[in-house]
Amino acid sequence: MNKNKSLLAFVIFFIVVISIWCFGLFQGAVLSFSVSLIIAFFLYELSKWLTLRKYSTRIDNIYIISNHPATGDELKVPEGLERFCVSVTHQHVIKEVRKQELLLRTAKNPFFIGNITGKQKLCVVPIIFQSGEYVTEGWKDYKKRVIFQVKSELSDKHAYLKAKKESWYHTNADNQVST
Repeated sequence: MNKNKSLLAFVIFFIVVISIWCFGLFQGAVLSFSVSLIIAFFLYELSKWLTLRKYSTRIDNIYIISNHPATGDELKVPEGLERFCVSVTHQHVIKEVRKQELLLRTAKNPFFIGNITGKQKLCVVPIIFQSGEYVTEGWKDYKKRVIFQVKSELSDKHAYLKAKKESWYHTNADNQVST
C-alpha cells in the first residue's frame, strides 16, 4: 500500500512540474491540481470497486477479534488464519462487525444476504476478550479460544460445503478450473 502511495505522490509531483514548466505557474498549478483531483477520485473508486468485488465472492466467515483492553496488545493468529480474522481495539469490535456486514451487504454477497441458512451462511463473528462466560480468561486462554473457534467453525463449514456439492466446492473454494 505504501508503494502505491509513493507512486501516486511521484505521478502527481511529475504532473505539477510538467504543468508549471509548460503552462506557467498559475495555469500549471490549476491544471495539475485538477488532474490530481481526477486521479485521486479514480483511485478511490477503483479501490472501493476492488474491495466490493473481493467481498462479493467471499464464502468464509469473518472473525473480529479484540486487542487486549489494558495493554493494547494485538492477538497474533497463526499463519493461515490471518485472512479470516480482523483485529481491532477492544472497544471497537461491534463497530467493526457492523462495518464488515455493511461491506458484505453493499457487495451483495449471496452467502450473506441470500436465503442461505446454517453452515452455508457467511457470518461476521465477534470474539471479544473476557466476554460472557469467558470473563475470567487470561490472554493465553483467549488466544487458544480464538484459534480453536476459527479452525473448528471453518473446518465444519468447508466439510459441509464440499459434501453438499463437490464440483462447486472445487471451483469456488479450491479455485480449480471447472470441468
